[in-house]
Amino acid sequence: LLDKLEEPQEEPTQKLQRVRARARSDGKEGWVTMMGTNGTQYVAENSTIYTCAFDVPMESSFPSGGTRIRTLEEGEAFDVLEGPTIEKKVGESFARCRSLRDDSEGWICVDASVESWAPRYTCRRSGELQEEVDSPDGADIVRHLEAFEPLEVLSPPTRSFSGVRLHVRAERDGVVGWTTLRQQGADEALLECVLHMS
Repeated sequence: LLDKLEEPQEEPTQKLQRVRARARSDGKEGWVTMMGTNGTQYVAENSTIYTCAFDVPMESSFPSGGTRIRTLEEGEAFDVLEGPTIEKKVGESFARCRSLRDDSEGWICVDASVESWAPRYTCRRSGELQEEVDSPDGADIVRHLEAFEPLEVLSPPTRSFSGVRLHVRAERDGVVGWTTLRQQGADEALLECVLHMS
């Protein structure tokens, strides 16, 4: 087997088609005649030869997980007899995400333990509806929120220095402002508000 290092070129004096290549067997490089003057083909390009980038198992059947025949090693060449074919597997869905608590990133399995964010919440206890997302001296209070008061969320949660904040509209009177979903450093999610279930 040879690895092509450059595109084939025609040798001008003898009209031979030659290519610069590297031999897989010993790694030596040089020029090889692909086709002679009378049309004799000495070397042919092959699009079915692949090389392993990493060690990979060779299995007896198309669906993955079949009986292992052996491991093809990194750098080993092999001839593709059929395919490549995409294997479609029904299984768990994963999502890359970022925590709103500490900004850590990673992959999670999206299953029954995960639910979509919803735009309606209910206050677990009394709190404050404030004018700004945050300010060092404390944002101006628009009005006080009562325990169990329903809120409509106007945008996804926002991190601030005091915790995770929500821009909301109070359903009772339509007043808009910011409230705390979870205080900074709190272990419990939704410390101030819980999902509105109506």
